[in-house]
Amino acid sequence: MDFGRVETGVPGSLVGVVTMADTRRSQSSSLEANVVQLPSRTHASSRITLLAAALRLSDFTLAWNGLIGACGLVVALLTGSLALAGFALTALLKAR
Repeated sequence: MDFGRVETGVPGSLVGVVTMADTRRSQSSSLEANVVQLPSRTHASSRITLLAAALRLSDFTLAWNGLIGACGLVVALLTGSLALAGFALTALLKAR
């Protein structure tokens, strides 16, 4: 069974999508012959910028979950709410 070409390339594009355009190929062709490398449109400097932004967002998310968990735990202890304590502990676990 021949699935045509498998294209690889830029993240976010249709990577790994199998096209049926080349169905006339012989059954004996190897998979490596069907892979087409697309040119990358992402520059190294923009990749570093995007990675730095992703790390900042991750740090912010961890800090936010820690703050929500700590505040929720304080309120749960003051009110005696077991459900709120469970929510607060879940938020603290996500911050870990």
